[in-house]
Amino acid sequence: MPGNEAFLTPGVKIFEEEVGGQAFQPAGTSAAAFVGTCNKGPIGRATLVTSWYDYQRKFGHDLSFHMTRAAKNFFYMGGQRLWVVRTCHYTDITDPLTATAAAASVTVTDGGDPATDLVTFEALTPGTWGNDLMVEIANVDEAGGTFDLIVYEKHGDRYYTMERFEGVTLDESDTEHFVEDVLSHPTRGSIYIKATVLANGNPVEGSYHLTGGDNGTTGITDQDYIGDQGAQTGLYALDNVDEILAICHPGNTSAAVIIGGLNYVLNNFNRRPPQSDIYVYDLPLGLEPQEALEFVRDQVMMTTGYEAVYYPWVKVGNREEPVAP
Repeated sequence: MPGNEAFLTPGVKIFEEEVGGQAFQPAGTSAAAFVGTCNKGPIGRATLVTSWYDYQRKFGHDLSFHMTRAAKNFFYMGGQRLWVVRTCHYTDITDPLTATAAAASVTVTDGGDPATDLVTFEALTPGTWGNDLMVEIANVDEAGGTFDLIVYEKHGDRYYTMERFEGVTLDESDTEHFVEDVLSHPTRGSIYIKATVLANGNPVEGSYHLTGGDNGTTGITDQDYIGDQGAQTGLYALDNVDEILAICHPGNTSAAVIIGGLNYVLNNFNRRPPQSDIYVYDLPLGLEPQEALEFVRDQVMMTTGYEAVYYPWVKVGNREEPVAP
């Protein structure tokens, strides 16, 4: 910049300087978080989804689950960031390993007498979605110990080819083609199944249906939705999410679950910053206005200043089934 001599005479003085940075752009400062059940996806882990397609890919598209319908409407209404925690029944809520959800699987043998179990194929995540998967063993090269693996998924009454892996092997010394490594490759692996090799050998050609997938919803309790802080189950899976959240248990109208959610946003100082989230809850379907007021007054029985209530439930389009907001 010129020295003081530039200001010794009257006049308009113009100095041009380059702007060092770009102007700030508007950006969202919060996200939503849903805790609930569905038929696909990881259990007890906060997972970010950023579109309805992303949700379907990770958690399925079964609209019989309130959380899935809520996610669909969240994105259709313009939502952009949604943290999803899939829960299920735990035989011990303090131990995440006691989750009762199970992944579908099938074990392939060498066809001998007696047969030797060679490899187990398992759906990537627990749930009934895995029961619609089928694997085919084809083009077995007995001399080379390789085979082709094809993954199918059932839609309606038909199975459709989803993935194909050629020239894989059960021989772990072949690091390039070992089926466990091929399926778990971070960019070229399977998004449907994983493999556990039990013994080396040549599997029998044929088609094998995965079975035993379970959503783990039988016997589910209020505590399964609320979770345990030490085990980071339920709501407490959100403890490590570094965003301000609008938290919801879609469609769950249990007073105990609602109070658990309110306690989470009010008293959980593991959230950073604490007391920055909001808990959004649904009232039981079909309540009249006075009944809705009485439910909040008589059953929820607490006001934190960090909650919002949606009432009444809405219907989407001409569908008969109600949809939680």
